[in-house]
Amino acid sequence: MHGHRHVRGLPFRSNLMFVASLKRLPIRDRSTPQFGRSAQIVLGVIAGALLSVGYALHPQWWAPWLAPVPLLLATSGSRRSARLAGGVAGAIAVTSLLPYYLDLIGWPMTLLVVLLRVGSWIFATSLADAAARRLPLAVAVFVLPGTVAAIELLTLVVSPHGAAGSLAYSQMEAIGVVQVAALGGVPAVVFLILPPGSLAGLLLNRSWRHSDRLAALALVGL
Repeated sequence: MHGHRHVRGLPFRSNLMFVASLKRLPIRDRSTPQFGRSAQIVLGVIAGALLSVGYALHPQWWAPWLAPVPLLLATSGSRRSARLAGGVAGAIAVTSLLPYYLDLIGWPMTLLVVLLRVGSWIFATSLADAAARRLPLAVAVFVLPGTVAAIELLTLVVSPHGAAGSLAYSQMEAIGVVQVAALGGVPAVVFLILPPGSLAGLLLNRSWRHSDRLAALALVGL
């Protein structure tokens, strides 16, 4: 833990700088499938259910790999849809750990954790949607994983409970994946498991050039 003291606050500042830079980039003209609000909510619920299975005390390792697909598919259409999908997914995601949090920290702090978890997924989803509008696919595909990993790192640094409740613990039975923690801790594991689903979701929710697709596939496959 002591080795992380020098990065206190860095993930949050880095994400704010990234958000500011995104706003200065032009929006690229990419056709998107349009979903009604009901469909966006359903996709958000599916994403949240997959995340909930990943956050659970007895998680399924495959669930977080799939979660970005419905989450990013639901963001197509507008910025509001990204916030809606992220909020629904974040609210559902935390349900599997509610009994654990209530027993560990009580109602007031549990409510705070829920609000922070929902807010973090709204932020991550909105940032990923903004990146998809302005950046090449090979870059945009890593925005959701990078944002979630940065939030995990910030939580690891400031929380008295450390990495408790991290999505990385879903990979404990995936030995080849969890070994990445030796290099970068739980944020590295989170960053590793989300890009495939992020790529699939972005490929489904926007029209990309063939060269963009190939470049993104090559990077995610490394």
